Amino acid sequence: MFTQKFEACLLVVQYLNDKEHKKMDDIQIYLLQNGLDFQQAYITRMVADLKRSGIVKTRRGGAGGYRIEKCRITALDIYESVQGGITECSENTKELAKTIKTALKSMIVKYGY
Repeated sequence: MFTQKFEACLLVVQYLNDKEHKKMDDIQIYLLQNGLDFQQAYITRMVADLKRSGIVKTRRGGAGGYRIEKCRITALDIYESVQGGITECSENTKELAKTIKTALKSMIVKYGY
């Protein structure tokens, strides 16, 4: 139902769901173990989308990498950061879009430390 990009970002947030910084190689391996084979450049762009929205924080250096920044993250937060907002295309899809948005907002992917 959702794009592979959204699925990958859900997995990335799930993988980064602790205080430890993770390296890009580790993220790529985790995605591959879950059936998503992406080049590092593509994963970097996905993580950059998550960073722009404040979900992921980066740190440079030997102890650097990626980690989660926010304490509470919903599936809607992730969807909007990588796919954009859910739009209502027509009167026919208005209720469906509202239902999907509500469902994604209620799905907590990460809830505090």
